[in-house]
Amino acid sequence: VQAQSMYLIRTDLIGNYTFANDAFLQEFGFSFEDIKGLPSLDTICSDDHDAYRAAVYECFKHPGKSFKVFLRKPHYLKGEVATEWEFILVNDFDGNPSE
Repeated sequence: VQAQSMYLIRTDLIGNYTFANDAFLQEFGFSFEDIKGLPSLDTICSDDHDAYRAAVYECFKHPGKSFKVFLRKPHYLKGEVATEWEFILVNDFDGNPSE
């Protein structure tokens, strides 16, 4: 997971970061301590919040199916970076949504 070049993050059910791989942290200039527990919406440009919420809604509506969305994120060197994200709801061992 840490060796992947693609960004991988996890959030809890309310959208707070619980994990981010090194590729994500290095690209956006974060340490994990900076974002652990931080609302992921805080790292997405405000104009894209509705697209983010729509993707999350679809994940809850269709568990196990992934949904792609382009989101712009503020970047400490580049101003803004547009990236495609794939959202999927992850269930725990009992089948309950967990992240």
